[in-house]
Amino acid sequence: MAKAKRKEKKRKLPLVLGGIGLTVASCVVFPIVINGLSRKIYRASSSTADIDFSELGPEIVKIKEDGKRED
Repeated sequence: MAKAKRKEKKRKLPLVLGGIGLTVASCVVFPIVINGLSRKIYRASSSTADIDFSELGPEIVKIKEDGKRED
């Protein structure tokens, strides 16, 4: 009877430690990795090469009398 209880405790220990490790990883490690990767992907995908900064300025949109925009 005592041996059976010890075997059961030995089987539960890796499950408990694995659950704790998975919880710590999902709460601490994964957010850090996700933030780093998302920043790299965003910086790689957004570039200012296509923007003509000399032509930037306010845009004047004419509005008709009924309140709708003219395109």
